[in-house]
Amino acid sequence: MKKLFCLLFVFFSFTVVGFSGVPNEIRYNGRLKSYNYPVTGNMPFNFKIYDTREGGTARWESGNQIIKLSSGVFTYIISPDESMVDWRKKDLWIQIVVDGKELLPREKITAQPYSFHSYSSENLSSDTEIKIEIGENSAYIGIEGNSLYYKPSQRAEKECLGVPPGTVIAFAGNHVPRGYLLCDGREVDVLNYPDLFRAIGTIYGGNGTSKFKLPDFRGMFLRGTGGNAAPLGQRQGDAIRNIVGNVSPSWAGDITAPPTGAFSGSYKNSSREGTNNNNGWNLNFDASKVVPTANENRPVNYAVSYYIKY
Repeated sequence: MKKLFCLLFVFFSFTVVGFSGVPNEIRYNGRLKSYNYPVTGNMPFNFKIYDTREGGTARWESGNQIIKLSSGVFTYIISPDESMVDWRKKDLWIQIVVDGKELLPREKITAQPYSFHSYSSENLSSDTEIKIEIGENSAYIGIEGNSLYYKPSQRAEKECLGVPPGTVIAFAGNHVPRGYLLCDGREVDVLNYPDLFRAIGTIYGGNGTSKFKLPDFRGMFLRGTGGNAAPLGQRQGDAIRNIVGNVSPSWAGDITAPPTGAFSGSYKNSSREGTNNNNGWNLNFDASKVVPTANENRPVNYAVSYYIKY
């Protein structure tokens, strides 16, 4: 005579061991009866996970496990293979087989086990590249080194998201922002900053194999390439446009009008060959008489620090 089994109650819970990783375990508790009598003893159980309510093929199964029951009560820890069970699926069901007999209907897995997926997503780690798929197409968001990028399904190239390595910012604080290096011209290791090296190479110096140099923008104004600018990465010295002038005294008479503006001078008696002594001016030019001057050319400015994204 066939045995009739029924589960009176079940519930799921997590089994967490320490904090070293994400537990991929579900604690299954239930009470099994046969012909309304609680079962006591050892029984073979097989736990299966499906992505359909009925029919279909099991995504994972535990195989026959001998479980001890006491007054019908039993506990078993299910450990699904993550490569076989996709927790991103909207609906999953669990099927229990006791002593070769399926218990129906299948039980829908509720929200708690799905935190395997969400918790794992918060603790993604990789030595190379992490990819997060978008929907069911081939587009994804990826993290490679310090770079966040988007890979559209229609194109082969990646689109950088956020600040790409090699970007220079003006920073008003007195500390180094995370993910940046001060543009102070120092030499750094290629292995420590591979993304930045791919962006700027040896434009600012270095041997290009193990070392490369950061740009030195201390005390500098930055200028876009093109026009009269120097080539990319080269320092251009200060300069001003040429200032020319001319003073042409009238030899037919005296220069008696005082100089103005940037010109200054002293009035004195002068003479020239073949004439009598005449009054005149010794002329001097000094731009500080009309504009602010210093030992450099500069616009009105505030001091900031330049940092480069690595």
